[in-house]
Amino acid sequence: MEDTAARADDRTMDRRLLWMCIGLGSTVGGFVPMLFGQSSFSAASLLGSVVGCFAGVWLAARVSA
Repeated sequence: MEDTAARADDRTMDRRLLWMCIGLGSTVGGFVPMLFGQSSFSAASLLGSVVGCFAGVWLAARVSA
């Protein structure tokens, strides 16, 4: 039986690239608040890691396109 459903996206992304960008983005995002005098265990650092993680996903999607 054939799959006749329409697919939204036929492109695939390399998982290694995705995880590398997520790791790098969350690490850099966590260190950015330290440049402004915040602790590495602060809420700003946690928020920076989350933002960096999403930026890494975006970057991986742009690079693999």
